[in-house]
Amino acid sequence: MNNDLAHLRRQFNDFDKFPIELKEVLLDIQYNTGKLTPKYWPNLFRVIEECNVNDIRNNVHRKDVHAGRNDWARSKLNSMVCWRD
Repeated sequence: MNNDLAHLRRQFNDFDKFPIELKEVLLDIQYNTGKLTPKYWPNLFRVIEECNVNDIRNNVHRKDVHAGRNDWARSKLNSMVCWRD
């Protein structure tokens, strides 16, 4: 898990400023796929950069996981707000 957190911090300069909900979902994606990079998740990276909370929710879907896992990720982000000033 420490390696996955280090990976996320390299991918997102402001990762430590992200809301806890987003950190948890990103860590879950990275831990389970090992592929949380702009190459594999270009839309997610773009909407995170834009701080577009609604589109972040819409871009955490994974094809290879149980529907409940995707539902968990989306619901986790329901109360999230933009973390930037």
